[in-house]
Amino acid sequence: TGNTTNITIVEPVLTMGKVTTTAGSDAGDPVVYTITVTNATGANVSAAYDINVLDLLDSSIELVNTSVGAGQGIEVAGATVTANNSSSGKLDIVLDELAAGGSVTITLHAKVKASAVSGSTISNTGSLTYTSLPGGNPDERTGDGTGPNDYVASDGSDPFVLATPAIDKLTPADTTYAIGETVTWDILVTIP
Repeated sequence: TGNTTNITIVEPVLTMGKVTTTAGSDAGDPVVYTITVTNATGANVSAAYDINVLDLLDSSIELVNTSVGAGQGIEVAGATVTANNSSSGKLDIVLDELAAGGSVTITLHAKVKASAVSGSTISNTGSLTYTSLPGGNPDERTGDGTGPNDYVASDGSDPFVLATPAIDKLTPADTTYAIGETVTWDILVTIP
């Protein structure tokens, strides 16, 4: 009647890292982002499920396409994609499961839009939510932010700046002229 039973609660602990692996500088240039999602290790860590990875791209950037697979706009290694609701300006995928100690790498292939304004700073942050049980179990923990449902992570990549045109007046080769002599300068315009 007075027996005590100790219970250990195990749960997933995901982290997200995001880096810009290729920064574009002009319209049409490739931009590549790499997102890494990692589940912690240890005796009290369980698998994560229904991992929804979201990334609203900067308005000057768009995915080259929204297909998932090798050589596509979205490449995923380390988990199975169960849903893809991505658009040209947004990554929105759901991954099935990530075991304790596991990691997933997501590579986004994008490009600078033709309408991008030169000199703009391009910044970007991705986020994710996940659950403690597979499927829609009413007793699972989630990332909805209420009570203990804090299963969220996010990270931003380093910003980069799009190139701007440059205008330089070049010094003539001959720098000695007589009064009244015509001097000609070359103007160098560099368009990224």
